[in-house]
Order: sequence, then C-alpha cells, then structure tokens
Amino acid sequence: MVMSLLDKGDEIVVLTPNYLQIYGWARALGVVVKVVEHDGDNDWQPDLDALDAAVTPATKLITICHPNNPTGAVLNGESMRRVVEIAARHGAYLHADEVYKGSELDGPECESFRDLYDNAIVTNGLSKAMALPGLRIGWLAGRADDIYTAWQRKDYTSITTSAISEYVAERVLKPELRSKILQRSKTILNENLALLADWIEANSDHVSLIPPKAGGMAFVRYHFEANSTELVHRLRDEKRVLLLPGDVYGMDGFFRVGIGSPRSHLEPGLERISDYIRANY
Repeated sequence: MVMSLLDKGDEIVVLTPNYLQIYGWARALGVVVKVVEHDGDNDWQPDLDALDAAVTPATKLITICHPNNPTGAVLNGESMRRVVEIAARHGAYLHADEVYKGSELDGPECESFRDLYDNAIVTNGLSKAMALPGLRIGWLAGRADDIYTAWQRKDYTSITTSAISEYVAERVLKPELRSKILQRSKTILNENLALLADWIEANSDHVSLIPPKAGGMAFVRYHFEANSTELVHRLRDEKRVLLLPGDVYGMDGFFRVGIGSPRSHLEPGLERISDYIRANY
C-alpha cells in the first residue's frame, strides 16, 4: 500500500538487500528505481555516503528494511538519524519495513523510524518477531492523510481481516504480553544462532557468516563456485533442505538460513547441508 504514494515517473531509492516486491512492484508501475547496497565487508551496514549521493530532489521515497532481512543488520541511532536527515533534506518519504523490530538478539529494541521523522511510513505485523503469522495481521503507521490514501487502495483488495485475529492481536500487543512473546523469540533465536555459529566454525573452509544482530535468519556466504539458486534447488531435491538463495536478493554467493525453527529441525538440516557441500565441493 506504500506504492499508493507513487506515480509513474517518480524516483525511489532502495537500500538493498530488501523485500524484493517493493522495487519489483515499483518498476512495474513505471517508477524509476535506484539501488544502494548494504556493505558485506562492513558488518552489513548500508553505505550512507552512497545513499546521500543517490537521493536527489526528484526522489519521492527511500525504503529500508530495518532490522534487515536477510542479513540481520541493525543501524545504530546515529546512522538512523543520518538516513532521516538525508530524506528530510530532499523532502522525501522514508519507508521502513520494521517487521523484525523487537527481535534484536542483544541489547534494547531499536527505535522506530516513525518516531524520528514525520514523513516516515512504517510497515509492521505479527508474523516475524512476534511469531504469530497465522493471525495474518499487519499495519502501516504514518501521517493520517497518507494512511487514508493507502486505506482506500486496500479496500479494493482485502476489505477486512478475521475478527478473531483482530481480537487476539489486540491482546498480544499489550506491552506485558508483547514483551513475554518477544523474550521467548529471542531465547530461541540466540540458542539457534549459537548452534549455527558452531556449524560455521566446523565448516569454515566452505562457509562464513557475519552474525545477525536481529531477526530470524542468517545470511551465509559460501566459498565455492555455484549459483545460489541452483545450489538451493539441489539441496532441496537431494537433501530435503529448504533454503533461500542469495541471488533473489541480487547477491549470489549467499544462502539464507532460518534460525527460528526448533533445534530438532535446524541441527539435522545443517548436517545435511555440510554433508552435501563436502561431497561436492
């Protein structure tokens, strides 16, 4: 629904990797898309100098996934404010996908861009950090007139959600219960990240990882010649392991591992991956 703010010929800047439907949909609408990459050699931080250079008076919107999917990177407060300053200087909207906010693996929950910038539009929901995808509840936060415009578009696609889902969502978002659910998620993620870190170390001749700071995934780099989509398909067909290839984010040479599943699923899955890699590379 953020796309309701854009018209053909408008310009947006996408901080990648990001949720790919954003710039795929934008291009389909005839929007001019610029891409600024996160830096895998700098703890997956976005290149803010490159962002500053990319944004012009013609830029209608900047979009970022924060905490980031698939890298798990989190910006510090200074970097968040610089992104806001760049957007504000050009009068651009700032869209932030904050669906992993609350899943920080260590330290406090990061700020919301909505609290830092009046022209920020935030998307969030219960499917990721809150681990309640079955409710199918999400939301936008922004200026009242922008939300009204998006709401008009939504009425043509999905007028309402389940009343039961809304009833449950209202309760799980109360501060005490939200905190309890997020702490459960963090415990599971930290335990699984430790398991993944041990696996990375044991297979360091083939794979490496910049550990995620948030979220339910890890973006693993592999050090052998293989297209990531082809590799993931072979692992699915031959080892019954499901991963996401890096090239769907425009970043071949990586695959995304989900770390939110039970240990009883993750551990044998990792063993199957290493068995396949060692046998073939």
